[in-house]
Amino acid sequence: NYFYKLCIPCCQNLCIPDCHFLCIVTYQLQNCIGINLFYNFAVLMLTKEEHIKYWVDTAKKDWRAIQNMYKSKDYLHALFFAHLVLEKLCKAHWVKDNTVNTPPKIHNLNTIVDKTKLQLSEEDRNFFFNMNQFQLERRYPDYKNEMYKKYKAVQTKIILDQVDTLRKCLLKSL
Repeated sequence: NYFYKLCIPCCQNLCIPDCHFLCIVTYQLQNCIGINLFYNFAVLMLTKEEHIKYWVDTAKKDWRAIQNMYKSKDYLHALFFAHLVLEKLCKAHWVKDNTVNTPPKIHNLNTIVDKTKLQLSEEDRNFFFNMNQFQLERRYPDYKNEMYKKYKAVQTKIILDQVDTLRKCLLKSL
């Protein structure tokens, strides 16, 4: 049960740029033997525009990192970050198109897009489907080893060029 909410103006000592309020929310929960437990959560209260800016700015930083990864022949990590770029831009669209400012904590690009007003071609949806394989690469060693063998400079460059085209499209439509 929601119990208590206190919002205070953020102070600069918190190192949170562009934050208007820091809210301390206390939830009252009852455990299985009837004892009340209280949990405090600090919640940043950002505007919709600030949430969108966050997703866009972090996607831009990740895109710069991809260029360095590709130059250093770290192809699989570049593709992992390419998925992140698309995911973050899709989440920016999710925030734009929904009343709530926090997108779901999921990584499937098509699932995120389905909850936005974006109209993707079948080709783009298929590309997103294929990009989803790269968000798994850090989690499973056997899968990762197989992927390292498969994706070299040429294959990675082709994919990154497609990501760049979609990235620009997603940015333009925000």
